[in-house]
Amino acid sequence: LSEAVKEMRNNFAQFKARLPADSETLVNLLSQEARKYGLGVKEVVPADGGEVSAGISGYRVEEVPLTLSLNAEYRSLGRFLEAMQYDFPLLVRVDQLKMRNAGEGQALLEVELQLVGYIAQKL
Repeated sequence: LSEAVKEMRNNFAQFKARLPADSETLVNLLSQEARKYGLGVKEVVPADGGEVSAGISGYRVEEVPLTLSLNAEYRSLGRFLEAMQYDFPLLVRVDQLKMRNAGEGQALLEVELQLVGYIAQKL
């Protein structure tokens, strides 16, 4: 039983580590991660209307809707999206993905991602 408790505490610590304390930190970290995958970040716009989604062990977890506008090569975008699913330092959900060619003869795509990021504030 004590091993199970240790594992649950470790899992909670890992989960909490993926939740920044405020939306500004969330935006900065998200931009850094995108650049790490070779994406050009044009802008990150937080939307109004974040909801409190849950309370967890002394923290209030909030949803932060964001629009992330990027320039990206198709392959780099794919690696970024894959990382978001499996190995990402932030907890985010992709709600919508729009992409179009940046222009004739261009290797880049213009990408708009509508995301929901999560932050945790200590109660």
